[in-house]
Amino acid sequence: MTAPLAIFIDTNILVYASLPESPWHDVAQTTLRRIESEQRLCCISNQVIREYYTTLTRADAQGRLPDRHLVLANIRAMETRWTILSDTADVRKELLVLADVLPIGGRQIHDANLVATMLAYGIPELLTNNPGHFQRFTDRITVQSLERPSDD
Repeated sequence: MTAPLAIFIDTNILVYASLPESPWHDVAQTTLRRIESEQRLCCISNQVIREYYTTLTRADAQGRLPDRHLVLANIRAMETRWTILSDTADVRKELLVLADVLPIGGRQIHDANLVATMLAYGIPELLTNNPGHFQRFTDRITVQSLERPSDD
């Protein structure tokens, strides 16, 4: 019997899973539970943690700030729940290779860095709700996206 595949979880999945008001909340929660029940190795990176914190601590339309302590508690729970991957020299090398062979510029470097992290750690699959951002990398990784929630 082979070990279950590792999967990298993109920031948007974690954000949706954390926001009950998101139309993607239930499907994100269900997908994460399914992946964990399959005993897959769920991985995120320090970059994902930074992006998660940045996204969830922005002021709302009325200028109110969310409770950053709740966001930090969520991050600490992620640290115990999943594997956190560091930005290493191998990640940097993979990123430079990607930037050398693919037309990557501007903010696309952030998505490329996630892929470089996956390649450096041997993680074959990405769960994201932005599959278009990763189209250029599909010869290197498998991209899985959430299924559209029903409009019940």
